[in-house]
Amino acid sequence: MYKNLAVVLLFLNGMSAMGGGILLVVRPNGQLLRLSTDLLVHSPFSDFLIPAFILIFFNGLSSMVLAIITIVNIKPSPIFIIAQGVFLTLWIIVQVIMIRTFDVLQIIFLIIGLLIILCGIKLRKNLNEVKN
Repeated sequence: MYKNLAVVLLFLNGMSAMGGGILLVVRPNGQLLRLSTDLLVHSPFSDFLIPAFILIFFNGLSSMVLAIITIVNIKPSPIFIIAQGVFLTLWIIVQVIMIRTFDVLQIIFLIIGLLIILCGIKLRKNLNEVKN
């Protein structure tokens, strides 16, 4: 159950991050996502290009690869699942601090991040029980 949930959440996060990140690379001013660079006034960025690459590689690609690794049962995946959930959770927290707004999507992805962490913890516990 936790493995399947982790895979679904990782794919959801990965596809969402890849899609949003690519749209921000295409138009770093945020226009394609109806974002304004005014949101970045309290951040170190003048446009969305660098955050887009972080989103694509550290949230999108890593989540997609991790989902595949989890499907094929590579043993260290629970630790990586926990790490990905922590990264997503921190990404949302830092985003809220930097842009100083709060949106329903941020709540959804914060919950997804926490659920990914929970799945990783449960999978790690199950793996440890099998060893003993």
